[in-house]
Amino acid sequence: MNFYLDVDRTIITKEHREALELNDFLKYLFNTGEVYWLTTHCRYEDTSSVLSYIMPFLTLENYDLIKNIFPTTWNTLKTEAINFSQPFYWFDDYLLEVEKRILLENRCLEKWIKIDLDKNGNNIMRAAKSHNPNLFSSI
Repeated sequence: MNFYLDVDRTIITKEHREALELNDFLKYLFNTGEVYWLTTHCRYEDTSSVLSYIMPFLTLENYDLIKNIFPTTWNTLKTEAINFSQPFYWFDDYLLEVEKRILLENRCLEKWIKIDLDKNGNNIMRAAKSHNPNLFSSI
């Protein structure tokens, strides 16, 4: 299973704090599959920008975990980085309409897990479960 992860308003709140239960969330992802960045902070196979951006907002334990997230390469649309031949989930607060259309064309719009931290008390596990209750059923 591949997991694609956005940063702003997904694992980091709009107030620039890490989302609640981020540690449990990250550990679940790492124990279940491969984790990839899918964020404007990491576009060209280089994680240095996203790591320097996010470091001040995370606990040391979570920062150590995210250093293991793989980079992706994309130019215009985040969907360019998704491997549609593999099972995946994409955690992001917002998609462009064209990205939604590409997911629809690939019959996998349900693989987008909309993370709405505002509606879920800044808790990423609650936000993910509210969008797909079965995703974290083992937790």
